[in-house]
Amino acid sequence: MFAFVFFGVFALVRRSDRSRRSRLVEEQRRSDALRRTGLRVQAVVTDYAESRPAGGYGLVGVLTAEHDDPSTRTVDRYEHRFAVVPTTPPEIGAPITVFVDPDDAAHYVFDLLSA
Repeated sequence: MFAFVFFGVFALVRRSDRSRRSRLVEEQRRSDALRRTGLRVQAVVTDYAESRPAGGYGLVGVLTAEHDDPSTRTVDRYEHRFAVVPTTPPEIGAPITVFVDPDDAAHYVFDLLSA
């Protein structure tokens, strides 16, 4: 009985871990596709803040960048949440590249190496 219950919990953990990995792989594929086919936008870092998440463990960093689009006369705002806070945070006013989905501007990826 104990072996069955233990095995059932192990199987549940393995299935959960597998689905999390597949989700991360899918997100990485989408990010890679946006880097290849997305519109390349040169934005400017406007804010960087660190805070504690609701659980209270660790820190979360939030990077905000804006792009002034002269063709539409609008300011597009982009946010990126870091799961792990970078050792050197990006400087305010520094340029950063953002790849935006041409079909849905709500989907975008930061090129964090350009910051």
